[in-house]
Amino acid sequence: MNDIDPGRLIYLVLLLLAVGSWVFVQNRQSLGKTVQQLAIWAFIFLGVIASYGLWEDIRTTVRPQQSVMQDQGRVEVPRS
Repeated sequence: MNDIDPGRLIYLVLLLLAVGSWVFVQNRQSLGKTVQQLAIWAFIFLGVIASYGLWEDIRTTVRPQQSVMQDQGRVEVPRS
């Protein structure tokens, strides 16, 4: 993070402001609906990030692995 180019950062911020302001100006009649759709997309994006971060836990919960009991000489297989 130490080698951030200030010129590129300023360019990206200005580009984001230009595109964002254009979206809001084009949809100024239905600003509430635009904000609602933006919030929906933000929640979808956060859900994808959370799913990716928790994938190992989700995978082991959905598809449990076979476990072997050494001391009793039996194999325990989960039902599906």
